[in-house]
Amino acid sequence: MGIRVLLLFNPRAGRADSPGSTAALVKRLLDAGFACELAEIQPGRELPRIKASQCELLVVYGGDGTLHHLLPSALETGLPIGLIPGGTANVLAREIGIPSRIEAAVEILRQGKIREMYLAQTGVQRFLLMAGVGADAYLLQRVPARLKSRLGIFAFWLTGFAKFWSYPLEPFRVGTSEEHFIGTTAVISNGRFYGRHLLLAPRASVFEPVLDLCVFRSRGHLRYLAYVWASLWGRHVNLPDVVYRKTPLVWAEGTPGTMVQMDGEPAGALPRRFQIAPERLQIVCP
Repeated sequence: MGIRVLLLFNPRAGRADSPGSTAALVKRLLDAGFACELAEIQPGRELPRIKASQCELLVVYGGDGTLHHLLPSALETGLPIGLIPGGTANVLAREIGIPSRIEAAVEILRQGKIREMYLAQTGVQRFLLMAGVGADAYLLQRVPARLKSRLGIFAFWLTGFAKFWSYPLEPFRVGTSEEHFIGTTAVISNGRFYGRHLLLAPRASVFEPVLDLCVFRSRGHLRYLAYVWASLWGRHVNLPDVVYRKTPLVWAEGTPGTMVQMDGEPAGALPRRFQIAPERLQIVCP
């Protein structure tokens, strides 16, 4: 009998909603020698109960938001996670080297190795890759679900360009245990990439117990165009009005209405404190 896997899939995530995609993945897993069970998940709905005795490996078919939603259950079971990229941006898959082709991703499940990935937290909430304060959180919450479903990652770019100019770029305080700054947007990263295209934390790693803080300080909307352009190559860290630090602790405070997001999902407002979480996530890597 092959390795028992529980395939958790989000039918609303990226390409996972295409007709027959889940059935094709199940066939691929069976052909690769896995014994497969299915469980459907959707953010905003109650998670299926997962028992550690039910399987040996959790396979998640969806995007970063899907895995973010599953984190509490995954950590409770202690089972390793295998990723099949099926979401909008698939940032974590890119971060750890999981290819987008299903056949290649399944092969990594079969021959890859399990590594311990660090998580970050704010309060009792855990996140995989990044949290944002200010402009990015404001814009992410304004992407229409239907537009995201139809256009994928480009929905964020279109919405951001349309809505950003009316955002007031209110300043807030953000800092580490040793220093603090005034910024209008801050991103607290556990991985290198923001979305699919921006190398926002070029020195970050999900396998290191430290966060990467990037603070954008300008209050001018046009200046943000320069930030985005430089971030495509990670060169924004050299700009005089950008702060970049590696730190185990980040705090942010300011106007209570200043929004926060985690892994692309709404996460309330300031004040917040961010740090490395005590738990580790076991994940299958190349």
